[in-house]
Amino acid sequence: MKLNSKYKSLWTTKCFITIVTGGRGSGKSFAVGDFIENLSFQKGQKILFTRYTLYSASDSIIPEFEEKIEREGHQQYFRVTKADITNIASGSEIMFRGIKTLSGNQTAKLKSIEGLTCWVLDEAEELIDELVFNVIMQSIRKKGIQNRIILILNPKSKTHWIYKRFFEDPGVDPEFNGEHNNVCYIKTSYFDNLDNLSDEFIEEANRCKEFTPGIYRYDYMGEWVLFIEGSFIRYDDLQRYDKLNKEGTVVCFIDTADEGTDHFAALFARLINNKLYPFDAIFNLVNLNVNEVICKDRFDTHGADRVYVETNTFGKYFLRNLREENPAIPFYGMIAKTNKLGRIMNQSGWIMQFSVWPKHPNDELHKFMLQMCSVTPESKEDDDAADAMAGLAFMARRDFIR
Repeated sequence: MKLNSKYKSLWTTKCFITIVTGGRGSGKSFAVGDFIENLSFQKGQKILFTRYTLYSASDSIIPEFEEKIEREGHQQYFRVTKADITNIASGSEIMFRGIKTLSGNQTAKLKSIEGLTCWVLDEAEELIDELVFNVIMQSIRKKGIQNRIILILNPKSKTHWIYKRFFEDPGVDPEFNGEHNNVCYIKTSYFDNLDNLSDEFIEEANRCKEFTPGIYRYDYMGEWVLFIEGSFIRYDDLQRYDKLNKEGTVVCFIDTADEGTDHFAALFARLINNKLYPFDAIFNLVNLNVNEVICKDRFDTHGADRVYVETNTFGKYFLRNLREENPAIPFYGMIAKTNKLGRIMNQSGWIMQFSVWPKHPNDELHKFMLQMCSVTPESKEDDDAADAMAGLAFMARRDFIR
């Protein structure tokens, strides 16, 4: 595979952080993987390759790296296990880990790995907690060797912390290729990788450009956008409030999930004058036993007046336990009969008109809002927040709003 000359900066830069952005088909992940394979021949390298969610490196990332090793004809120099690759010529290691795994958040374990020289974060747009980035970043500090952090991402919303921190605040043009303040920027698109793309890919890109130009901008051209084109609920058009008095009925809707890749999503809102004012959320990937405790604490803190629980899959079990633990609160189950996208689409107009959101949400609610506003008719995942909001809107309209 022939790499575009823009990727040469991976080999030449002395910057601590390199940010590689581009849309589909730009070759960015392949280029970084090729660089990491070459870097491992340097003695003393200890490379951490992460994705936010990764449950089995042996089924996903490891085969991708084995392909690169074979392309270089370097099979005899590497020892491959389920989660690590060791360069036996240099002794350097490449470790493949998930920040979020089935056993929970691994940030503490990752930051405690001694001697890290390079951290690669693939699909970095999925990491919406800047604190996690900061914690792991501080672990890349081995003396006597060049330390590196490489972020690989498909740009999405300009509300993401990566855009604010590395583009907006320092005044860097998102199309910039070069170095600024110890950060190396590499920006490509599929036009920089045409020699390696099929005719079918090009045709699909052209179709997207013609019929859904907004999606084409960020999906294929790798542009940062203010809102996701085609999203049912547009982030920049949400109504906002400064402060919220403790008045009105406190309602909560819970969309359950038990680890895995789906989020547990619970949204708290005050119902005032026929409008919903969300003020808090529980939005995580931990198991239901942990979330039972979290829910009980939030119910007590916020004085929940009514709680709705979607009773599909794990919901019935979770609802029964909540009733037993919180006998003073009325709970109601709701069976979701239509598909998620249909529910979200049906409620999206009402949500835009009759829900009002904080200008300065807490971190968990902010993550909830970002995912909620990323759902489009073409979405196949990451729709739990929008589904929870749609559920709350439906139940509030049914039971309270006249």
